[in-house]
Amino acid sequence: MAQRLQTCLGPCGRELPLDEFWVNRYSPDGRLKRCKDCVNEKRRGPEAIPRGMRRAGDMRNCSQCRDLLPEQIFIEQGQGRKGQSWVCPNCLPRYTKNMWYRREYGITYDQFIALWISQGERCAVCRKPTDTPSLDHCHATNHIRGILCPECNMAAGLLQDDVERIEALASYIGGDGS
Repeated sequence: MAQRLQTCLGPCGRELPLDEFWVNRYSPDGRLKRCKDCVNEKRRGPEAIPRGMRRAGDMRNCSQCRDLLPEQIFIEQGQGRKGQSWVCPNCLPRYTKNMWYRREYGITYDQFIALWISQGERCAVCRKPTDTPSLDHCHATNHIRGILCPECNMAAGLLQDDVERIEALASYIGGDGS
């Protein structure tokens, strides 16, 4: 039996066997998107905070912006020491969005924003501007199709992405009513 391969989304971009990727129970395929070498390199990279330098007295480094801040400002939730988060309040909203987009769709929040800007900040279907863009994807393959307004996204979902049903509805609505 041939061994399944996965392409690393890290800097190396290599196609490797699945055992070269860390297990991730939140990922649809059960593996991280970056290979073990890329993950380990990032942890050891120049932006990494050396273990002994993470804390100084009652100060703590934010895991995102790397700022050394008083421990009291970290939100009291999460898995850090004293049940506190390792992400400062300034970084937390972006960090949360980034983790959600990664878990649900395999992209970063920055990639979502770049796609939204490339569409002219308009719905891919009706081309109307919206303040609440929704990422549209194929539920069978998880392939990202574009960003829609909530109305078009809901319509696509209610019609279950069935092209025949959508065409029949368009024909019905566009008919003369007889």
